[in-house]
Amino acid sequence: MTIRPEQALRAKALAVSAITALIGTRWSAEFVITKDIKYPLVVCTVAKAQPLAHLGGPSGFTTDSVDVAVWGDTHDSVEAVAAQLRIALHATKGDVTVGSDTAKMTCMLTEQDPCTTSPIDGSEFPIFGITQHYTVSLAQAVS
Repeated sequence: MTIRPEQALRAKALAVSAITALIGTRWSAEFVITKDIKYPLVVCTVAKAQPLAHLGGPSGFTTDSVDVAVWGDTHDSVEAVAAQLRIALHATKGDVTVGSDTAKMTCMLTEQDPCTTSPIDGSEFPIFGITQHYTVSLAQAVS
């Protein structure tokens, strides 16, 4: 199995107790609005995937652009999670394990959008969001 960049970020982030204290395991690839949604939460998507290959086939190296969006029902909760993610993920490098697979990871925060407010499904109740843009490089065994 190959570790995807969003899996690597999730594994690194949820290994930090300060982050799990704020979001638990509410980290997913899509934002689905439901009545009983719990905030804050994180939505992680790959914006641009760039697997590197050579003439012999896959190289095992990837460099991807990944968007990590924090959503919450208060500005303060979103800021708190974004700050902890920045501390945990920016300029990090080392091994990351997902399931039984391990890869070398380097991660760099390239940009952070300011906090925005959007109404949930047109209602008067706003949600707040911050999106962080990361470049994630992975080196893993090719099978």
